[in-house]
Amino acid sequence: MNILSKFWRQSAERGLPPDASILQDRIASMMDLMKNIRGHDFLLNPEMAIVLSGNYEVTITQETSGIGDREDVIGFVYLSELECYEEFKTMQNDETLRKGPLGPMTLNYLADQAARQLLSLINER
Repeated sequence: MNILSKFWRQSAERGLPPDASILQDRIASMMDLMKNIRGHDFLLNPEMAIVLSGNYEVTITQETSGIGDREDVIGFVYLSELECYEEFKTMQNDETLRKGPLGPMTLNYLADQAARQLLSLINER
């Protein structure tokens, strides 16, 4: 078991919101996983949303109406509403840029913006 997942579980068990960098890593990992499974076009859908559950689990979904337990949702953010979404889209649409160092950088930057926005939603509660 790696240290990151152990810390994540402990903070979720205590009901503490995760650190922005931990949440950003979690979102980036989920985005990368979904991109690898469904293809890079999957994240380019403007209706794609990142959903944060009560136990700080991250889900990426296209249909927010199909979210199972809505009462467990802390917040969600549409990828298209994030500031760097257009740059992310440009990088993902160009194969040379996507496979170069800018591809992962823009994915991480988008994940960072999503994490910060989700944490601000938590703090507003």
